[in-house]
Amino acid sequence: MIRTLALCLPMLLLAACAAKPPPEAVSAAGLLARAQCPERIAEAAAWVTHAQGGARAAEDLVVGARLEDPKAAALLFRAADSAGGTLVLDIRASDTARQPGKLTYRERAPEKPYESVVFRCRGGIVFSLTTIENIY
Repeated sequence: MIRTLALCLPMLLLAACAAKPPPEAVSAAGLLARAQCPERIAEAAAWVTHAQGGARAAEDLVVGARLEDPKAAALLFRAADSAGGTLVLDIRASDTARQPGKLTYRERAPEKPYESVVFRCRGGIVFSLTTIENIY
């Protein structure tokens, strides 16, 4: 038994060192929210569309996400506590979603652009974006 443990321990330590860290640091509340949220985001993106022509002013901010479950039906709502360069979107299950498996949110682009988008479910952050593209 001790010999087997002595042989396996170096392999376990090597495997632990080679494991990739999670893509983002998540709080305990975020982990709990992810576990309790039935609508899990597989991927998401955000972009700002700009008018064609001279000044090319920002027109709309669009956020899109694909859910892990293609049959899940949910909507995105802007949270009242969006501030400081961060747009907070709440995910809520809904039978009236137009496209199951997908989430879309659109608003007029603010004068001061957002720096990040946070997706929240049941009070906890479940996904975030720090890149918002500009589309001309």
